[in-house]
Amino acid sequence: MRRADILHIAVAALWQQKTRTALTVAGIAIGSFAFAVSLSLGQGFHAEVDRQLNRGDQLRQVWAFPDGRPREEDVPPDQLQLPGDLSAPRRERLRKALVRRWPRAKKTRPSAILDAEHMQALAALEHVEAVLPMISERCDVRFAGQRQPATASLARPSDEDLRDRLIAGDFLPTDDGNQVLIGEYLLYQLGIVSDEQLAGVVGQKLRLTFPSRKAINVPLAELLPSLSNEEAAVVAKAIQQFQAARGQLDLTAKEKELLDGVTRRYLGNAPANAPGFDEELTIVGVVREYTDDDENLGLQLAARTRDVDLFLPPKTAERLFDQGTRNPKKGFDGAFVIVDREENTRAVAAGVKALGLRDYSLTDFVERLRATMKLSTFLTSFLAFVAVLAAALGITNTMLMSVLERTREIGVMKAVGAHDGHVQMMFLTEGALLGAVGGGLGLLGCWLVSFPGDAYARSLLEKYSLLNHLRQTLFVFPWWLVLGVPGFAALVTTLATWLPARRAATVDPIRALRHE
Repeated sequence: MRRADILHIAVAALWQQKTRTALTVAGIAIGSFAFAVSLSLGQGFHAEVDRQLNRGDQLRQVWAFPDGRPREEDVPPDQLQLPGDLSAPRRERLRKALVRRWPRAKKTRPSAILDAEHMQALAALEHVEAVLPMISERCDVRFAGQRQPATASLARPSDEDLRDRLIAGDFLPTDDGNQVLIGEYLLYQLGIVSDEQLAGVVGQKLRLTFPSRKAINVPLAELLPSLSNEEAAVVAKAIQQFQAARGQLDLTAKEKELLDGVTRRYLGNAPANAPGFDEELTIVGVVREYTDDDENLGLQLAARTRDVDLFLPPKTAERLFDQGTRNPKKGFDGAFVIVDREENTRAVAAGVKALGLRDYSLTDFVERLRATMKLSTFLTSFLAFVAVLAAALGITNTMLMSVLERTREIGVMKAVGAHDGHVQMMFLTEGALLGAVGGGLGLLGCWLVSFPGDAYARSLLEKYSLLNHLRQTLFVFPWWLVLGVPGFAALVTTLATWLPARRAATVDPIRALRHE
C-alpha cells in the first residue's frame, strides 16, 4: 500500500465523521490558539522591553553621587551603646536606625564629594569607558533682543530620552562645540509663540552669559547673570573695598560675624580678575517639555531634565561649570559612569561604593523585571500546554472509539493485503492531520486577534507608563513560531494516536470480519 493511498484513506475516514472531526479540530485549535498567543505576545513583549532597556547606554550606566549619609564612625561610641533589655536582632536594628538618623550637622568628617580627583578615580576604574559630570547651572540668555534667566545642563550624546523630545532641528552633533538645544518653554518666555517661529529659531544665535564664581556667589544669580565681565569686575572691586573698610564700622563682635556671613553669602570675597562664561552658541534643535508620559518602564530616569532650559555639549558644559558661580568645594552633583558591557555594571557599582560615593544603576531592576517576564511567560505557556494536552486526551479517546467502530473495516483492509504497519500508519496519519489543521487554525486565530489585541495591550502599557516608545507590534510571528505551533500540535496529536493505532494494528482480521 502506497503512502498516497494511506493518506487518501485517512482523509476519507475523517470526512465521513464530519461532526466528530470538526469538534476534535476545534479543541486542538483552541489549545493551539492559547499556546500561540502566549508565545507570540511573550516574545514580542520581551523583545520590546529589551529594545527599550538597551536604548542609549542606560544598561551600561552607573550614577555616582556624593554620599552625605551619616556613617557609624560619625556617631560617638557612647551614643551607640543602647541600654535596656533588648534582644540582639532588635538592638542591631535600633543601632542602624540611630546611625541613619544621626544629624548631619553633627558629622565628624565631611561627606565624599565629586571633585576632579574623584572624577579621575572613577575614570580609572576597570571596565569604565567614560565619565560625564552631572551639571546644572543658572545662567543668563540673550536672544533676539530679549534677556531671560535660564538653567543649562549637560546633554549626553547617548541620551535617547532627550532625542525623543526633539520637535525641531537635530541633536547636538559633537560633544564639544558652540551648539545648544533649547527648550520650548524658554523660547515662549523669549516671545517665540507660534509653531512657525519655533521651527525658525534653528540655526539662529543666542548668547549665554555667566559671571565668574570668583566675582559673585549663587544667591544673586537671578540678578547678576545680566552683568558683563567688565560690570562684574567693577562690582567685585567695590566688594573688596567694602570688605577692607569693615574694620572701621561701629559694630559689635556678634554683628560683625553676622555681616561677614551675609557678605560671603551674597557678595563673595574673591579677586575680581577671573573671567566669566560668555559665549555665543548656535541653536541646533528645540526640545519639548518633559511630561509624565515620558516615563519608561515606570521609571522617571529622564525627570532630572524636567526644568532644564538649555542642553550643552559635554565639554561646553564643563567650561560653564569651571567658570560659573558654583562653589568649587561642593564639587559636581553627580556623575554618569559609562561601563563597557552590561555584565560589568555591578562590578563598577561596587567600585563606586569603594570610593565612598553612592551608586545607582538599573541592574537589580532589570534582573527582577526579566525574571518576572520569564515567570509570566512560563505560566501562560504552561497553561496553554495543558490545554493542548487536554485536547490530545480527547483525541486518544476519539481514536479508540474510532478503532472499535471501524473494526470490520480494518479486517477488510487486512484481508485484501494491508499489513499491520499500514493500518497503524493510517491512524497515525489521521492524528497528524487533526493536529496540523487544528494547530494551523489556532495560529490563524492568533494572527487575527493580534490586531485588536495589540491596540489594547498598547493602551494598557502606555496608560501605566510601562512602554512609551513602542516601535512595533507586541505580537510577533517569527518563523519558528509559524512552523512550530502546527508542528507541535501535530506531534502531540500523533503521539496521542499511537495507542489506538497500535490497537488497530493488532486486530485479528478473521474476528474483525465477524464483527458487527
